[in-house]
Amino acid sequence: KQLRKKSEQLKNLVNQKTKQLASRIEELSAINSIQKDLVAQNDENKICTLVGDKVQELFRAEQAYISIKNSSDEFYFPYVYNLSSEEEGRELFLLTSEIEVSQKQEESENYSIKLPINSGTEEIGVLGLKNKVKLDEDDWNLLHNITNQLGTALHNIYLFKTAEEARIIAEEANEAKSTFLSTVSHEL
Repeated sequence: KQLRKKSEQLKNLVNQKTKQLASRIEELSAINSIQKDLVAQNDENKICTLVGDKVQELFRAEQAYISIKNSSDEFYFPYVYNLSSEEEGRELFLLTSEIEVSQKQEESENYSIKLPINSGTEEIGVLGLKNKVKLDEDDWNLLHNITNQLGTALHNIYLFKTAEEARIIAEEANEAKSTFLSTVSHEL
């Protein structure tokens, strides 16, 4: 009798661990898929659309958005799923205050989820979701990983654009130098 009980406990433990492992494999697969997509992109709007669509699909969100700060510290929405312009305005108003990690249940029985998107130590935006299911710890970890990847990808785009602008300025300066030297040597 004790042997059967112990056997049943072990089976339950194996089933529980198998479910946890399957969930972790699914998470890693999602992260890997997003990472591959992000590496291939060099456009902020396309990256936000890729990530937004993937997050909406993974978490079966009824509403989702990604909001990013521009160079004037104003928020804009490169990705919106099922959000009215009125709701966009309300979210924009709420974003002007401190961005914090939150999961709040609203009157409509939906959960409102917000996570900051960081680039290094700077908050550059927020990813928001609304759905009927409360996120568990694994979901939070996955969402944090996704927002970290998004922040890194957006930072890389910024660095690439900055380097490209510096390259163009250097080429223009080099061309001006060549023209000047050519003019000076011709005059001599």
